[in-house]
Amino acid sequence: SAELHQPTGRLQQGKPTLHLFLSLLVSHRAGMSMASLSCFFPTFLTSAESSSHVPVTFTPSSPWMDALWEALLTFGTMLAVLVILDSQRRQTLLASCVPKFRLQRIHRSPSTTSSSSDDERRDAPLEDQASPLISERAPLSLCHHSVEEGKTKDVLLSIRRHALQKCYSEALATYDRTDGCIGNEGGNIWSMLLECAVQASEFNRCEKFFEKIRASSAPSDRDFLNMVCFFAEGQDATGLLQLLSEVASSGCKVSGLILNRALASCTSKNALHLAEILIEKHSSCSMSAMDVVGFNTLMLGYARTGSTAACIRVLDRMQTVGVAPSETTFGILINACIRAKEYDLAKYAFKQIRSFGLTPNVVHCTTMMKGFLRIQHLDEAVALFEEMLKSETMKPDLITFEMIIRALSSAGSTDKAVEILQEMKSSGFRPNEHLFNVVLKSCSMKRVKAKKIFDVLGRLGNWGPRSWNGTACILMKALTATMPCEAAIDALLTAPQFIELLPKASVYVELAHYCANAGRGPETIKVYHAMARSVLCGDIWADQNTNEKLYSSCASVGQEAEAALIFQRLENSRSAADTKVRSA
Repeated sequence: SAELHQPTGRLQQGKPTLHLFLSLLVSHRAGMSMASLSCFFPTFLTSAESSSHVPVTFTPSSPWMDALWEALLTFGTMLAVLVILDSQRRQTLLASCVPKFRLQRIHRSPSTTSSSSDDERRDAPLEDQASPLISERAPLSLCHHSVEEGKTKDVLLSIRRHALQKCYSEALATYDRTDGCIGNEGGNIWSMLLECAVQASEFNRCEKFFEKIRASSAPSDRDFLNMVCFFAEGQDATGLLQLLSEVASSGCKVSGLILNRALASCTSKNALHLAEILIEKHSSCSMSAMDVVGFNTLMLGYARTGSTAACIRVLDRMQTVGVAPSETTFGILINACIRAKEYDLAKYAFKQIRSFGLTPNVVHCTTMMKGFLRIQHLDEAVALFEEMLKSETMKPDLITFEMIIRALSSAGSTDKAVEILQEMKSSGFRPNEHLFNVVLKSCSMKRVKAKKIFDVLGRLGNWGPRSWNGTACILMKALTATMPCEAAIDALLTAPQFIELLPKASVYVELAHYCANAGRGPETIKVYHAMARSVLCGDIWADQNTNEKLYSSCASVGQEAEAALIFQRLENSRSAADTKVRSA
């Protein structure tokens, strides 16, 4: 568009350029909605005229006419563009289009002639087969009338297309541009517009569209669902009661699926009193009987509000009407009790699962374990976890493993955490680096000997973590809990497990940073010396950024002079290596 608007005569390059641009303009593949097209197209015409100094006319011989016709014919939006043109251009375009309409037979009105006339027209030449409404002999006003009739059909098709593509706002915008051209002959278009209004959260339109539905036909169960969404948005119990009364009198059949979706709409908008009305009145309104999904939906709504008493009432109501609860029912109930910190009630609900002939699953057990850990009943959580390991129907999943390992590590139960971590690996789950560090951190919860710390490090390293970010600081914290910082540095820098598993220069950066923060100047420079030895021996590689970080840590604790010498040695070594690589 920007190129075509330049005063370089591009608009006069002829039909191909115009055809390409107009094809993109009317095509939804270019991402332009009909709302954008209706605003942009007249502006483009005006801008095109001013930039090219050539009036944009629609004559049979003009490149504009050919390009526009081919683009519109390609994408089937002729009538939509006629709607958005001003009246003068529309009349001109219609007059220019008459021969092309006759040849392409784009618009055909319903035939009102006899079958013999149809046979004669079918055998006639192509030019004589065109519809009388758009024939060359018909007056222009009659052609315009046929286009206005086609306009309604095109609007309906456009709205349907947008609705099917879930472009709800575009469908409503199309309706707004042509308000008044859709009558009762629109059929279920009003139902579609009602759903578009609900999905686009334009609830101020719902009552108008529902009145149109009433005037054209009896509301369907989809209309009932959309109006329930409307009343739930406004917390309108009176309107819902009137709707239910109308549904009962009209004999509209509401399926169980629609009823469940209506309940879900009420609970999602915290309109639980409306959900109760639906359940209370459903039997008198030709609705399907309540099933377990509907009751679960209602219970979930109460669970979100933290009302465990209401959840229990829903469970009692299910038993009263003969609907058996499911595993999902108890999952919702147990989770509601845990969130409300009613742990005794959660235990009772967990025990009731088997009394209904159901089997606890991993979700039930994980939720109960979460409750045990919140009240620091670690023994009960571990006992439940071990029961899950023995069961065939509630094997622990990744979430369960991580939850119990973190709880044990936080409590300082390193051995048990490592044991479960090994079980996790045997069950086919791969622990991440953060979980390894959590287990290592448990060594600092209690005073643990250095030998055991490195033993844990070695066992974790055998399971192949991909990286050890933050591990050096964790080990230093664990070691300094049992020995002086200088001894911890010596133990760490000479430990085979550490050297084998953590050969990266970033580990020395972590150690130096840890020592500098503790105000340990000698230990900080010792770490820098250790890294320099590894770099000069070729065990690790340190770039300029790493070298600068070590120097900064040492300088911050008064070791600037010695750190400068190490820095220069490493920079000279790196420069020599770079020169050797370039020469090779």
